[in-house]
Amino acid sequence: MIALGFLISVRINYRICHYKEKLLELFTKLEDKYVATLVKDIQLDSQSALVVSFTDEKFKDYAKIKVLVDDQPVAEVKNGTSNGGQLDDNVLTIPNQADAHVVTVVAELPHKFYILKMISQDILLLKCQVEALFETNDQLKPEVTQDLLD
Repeated sequence: MIALGFLISVRINYRICHYKEKLLELFTKLEDKYVATLVKDIQLDSQSALVVSFTDEKFKDYAKIKVLVDDQPVAEVKNGTSNGGQLDDNVLTIPNQADAHVVTVVAELPHKFYILKMISQDILLLKCQVEALFETNDQLKPEVTQDLLD
């Protein structure tokens, strides 16, 4: 009878541990998906400034969000206050970043850090070239031809 009670206890503890692991796994997935939505876009403007657009005001809830260029910090946002760049609403502008090879935006939390978005210089430059083909009303400029697009 004692052995049966012990066996039942072990099985219950196993299930509890299994459920805790599953809940932790689900929570981690949820957290990953949530922080992945914080950064809307990263661009290089015509004055070679790096422009990080946040999706909404949620980024201001984080104690530390860093912008790294080639693994070196160039700007930081702490609870909605910027250091190393200019923050206007949800847009962080960091001047003089034409030589950036890889841009990474990370959120540092007490228990871990998350890569929110990462982009290479090639993609940044390609985005600039594509955006230069459009007017402000999202219409192609008149000089854009199929030959140019090819």
